Amino acid sequence: MSIENSNQITHAVEGLIDNTGVGSSKTFAAFGIKYVFVKNPAHQELIQTIDGLGGFNRASATDAGTVWKVAQPTGHAIFTDFSGNSLVLESSLGAVTVPGPGTVTLTESYSQSWQALSQGVRLERSISEFGLPQFKATEAGEVIFLHDGTSRRAWLSIFLIGLVTAIVMALPAGRKRRELSDREVA
Repeated sequence: MSIENSNQITHAVEGLIDNTGVGSSKTFAAFGIKYVFVKNPAHQELIQTIDGLGGFNRASATDAGTVWKVAQPTGHAIFTDFSGNSLVLESSLGAVTVPGPGTVTLTESYSQSWQALSQGVRLERSISEFGLPQFKATEAGEVIFLHDGTSRRAWLSIFLIGLVTAIVMALPAGRKRRELSDREVA
């Protein structure tokens, strides 16, 4: 299942193409995008444009295309302390270890279903500047991320119940012609 691209990613890609994307690498990093790939055949001006923009390091150039690595730190969870320093946190089974007070940003699409727990207490959720879920950690320790998909499962269940009901109602019902008496047929 694929989600619709956000406006920020669309503008970052457009910035790569028209040479105005100085902040494109920061946008890609915020969404957890680590690499940019341009498939051949591509205009040489586009390749030179991306090479000239800051924040991208060319990883390879083959007959298939060219790959750049985003120079900003990227990962599933990004920790930012209150002085503005960012750090990519290693995720293990939906949990990260926060080094101190600050904010933890998930590189997932925002949903009210995202929750974060630290020492059994739910952390305050907000929306980052890129529309990603962000949680405020008050102290160092382990933070566990949860996604409650109850409403999604409920909608899927309702859809399946409706589908089965429609199929059952569409099936032919009643007695077969051979079970009817001649008088009823006439």
